[in-house]
Amino acid sequence: MPKAKIALVDCGWVAKRWHLPTIAELAKRGDSDFVAVCDIDENTATEVGQQYGLPYYADVEQMLDKH
Repeated sequence: MPKAKIALVDCGWVAKRWHLPTIAELAKRGDSDFVAVCDIDENTATEVGQQYGLPYYADVEQMLDKH
């Protein structure tokens, strides 16, 4: 069965505290593929994308078109 692809939209403090570490752990275990992050604030998107080694976007439509 193919792995689920996960892209996170909105990388605010809740995502940084709870969602991002959990999704990263699932990807590390091989349960899913963490493919991208998106936040309307380009600085936040860049910070989180670089922290997790993922493509990052400020526009959700652009992210969905590519992933």
